[in-house]
Amino acid sequence: MQLRRRRGSYLSLEQQQEGDGLTVSERLSDLRRGPEEVCSTSEAHERLVNGAKQLSPTLRRAFQLREIDGLTTKDTNPASY
Repeated sequence: MQLRRRRGSYLSLEQQQEGDGLTVSERLSDLRRGPEEVCSTSEAHERLVNGAKQLSPTLRRAFQLREIDGLTTKDTNPASY
């Protein structure tokens, strides 16, 4: 019954709300990443890739297994693979 009563209730995203005068759409946070975050993430990724390239193949594989694939330290033992 409560759902039936609420069915006709609508809220405009552009109607200003009482109190602070902001609309609902102005209160919603933007989930997209900003340009600063995109740039920072890109730079961090580039540094990580360049650092991984400097590792020996064995250490690179252990790093991938541990940090990227999420295996335990014991499971990343080079002797086990």
